[in-house]
Amino acid sequence: MNSREPGPSAVEGIEAEALYQLGSAMPGPVPGRLGLSATRYAGGVVLSMRDDPSDRWSRALGLGFTEPVTLDLITDVIGIWEANRGTSGMLGLAPSVLPDTWDCIVSAAGVGCDWVSPGTEEAGEAFGAMRWAGMRIAYRRSNWSWNG
Repeated sequence: MNSREPGPSAVEGIEAEALYQLGSAMPGPVPGRLGLSATRYAGGVVLSMRDDPSDRWSRALGLGFTEPVTLDLITDVIGIWEANRGTSGMLGLAPSVLPDTWDCIVSAAGVGCDWVSPGTEEAGEAFGAMRWAGMRIAYRRSNWSWNG
């Protein structure tokens, strides 16, 4: 990374803020119909869309830079999704914020790996991404059940 490129925290923060604005500034009846909520949490953003026809919009971004990624943090995020009666969620975490205990957190939280997106220097340049990206890890928990 050269001195003119923003670091991971800045880029993740920009992406998280864009997600928050998308979720909180949508006009009219659409947010209510989709069950859309945007929450600032632990220095990041958690978007929850209860009636998401694409199963892609409930996501958490920007976590791990102001507070460490812990089991409590991950279960709190899942709790936000569950409170909105979502069916799944995606945690987008920069590799630099994953703790050594990440495998234990994943197991204890009951989430499973859905996809891992590698970011090589060539791919980063082709898509305008920062070269520091390394890989982006997403976890999906889609086995939630509801009691009402």
